[in-house]
Amino acid sequence: MLKRYVVWDMDGTLIDSMEMWTNLVGEYLESQDISPVDHAQLVKQLDMLTVSEGTALLSQHFPRLGSPRAIEQQIDALLERHYREDLVLKPGVEQALRCLSRKDVHMCVASATAEPLIQACLARLGVLHHFDFLLSCETLQTSKREPRIYLEAAKRWAVKPSDIAVCEDAYHALETAHKAGFYTVAVFDQSNANQWADCLKNADESIINKEE
Repeated sequence: MLKRYVVWDMDGTLIDSMEMWTNLVGEYLESQDISPVDHAQLVKQLDMLTVSEGTALLSQHFPRLGSPRAIEQQIDALLERHYREDLVLKPGVEQALRCLSRKDVHMCVASATAEPLIQACLARLGVLHHFDFLLSCETLQTSKREPRIYLEAAKRWAVKPSDIAVCEDAYHALETAHKAGFYTVAVFDQSNANQWADCLKNADESIINKEE
């Protein structure tokens, strides 16, 4: 990666959190004394819905859980605990960030996660100081299916998209950044193993192991 500017995704790229996201619905149901095993079909259905759709379905299915908004707040509390207390960096990340910082490479984080949680998690893990700024889809009211979050990084650094490497583990994010003219780096995670070939189609470079 020879770029002087690097945008890092967080979940599945910097931190090992995709298993947490995969198990989140089941964890929430268990916290409410509801067996996810007994409601496996519902859990599978929830995985394909947006947050608002999923909380509405849970509220309808289990009225005792309260309103969709109340359920969303309870799930947010679970997420916050993980980001603030137990999620860890992926292997090789700390060394990679330290190496790039020594080379005076400018870095930022662009994530779908809320900015306060990005900051709290990276500060706890001792790597926050490596980043010039943090960008959240939530704050910018966008998603990674459109390039706004990456273009915001280019704007803040006052450089062209082609001068910036975007490191992502999600196929749709790589596709978005690639189409917008950024240099794209596909980062392998177990969660994207089934889509790895598609990820590579939208990548200028790939990383299997950050310790390499």
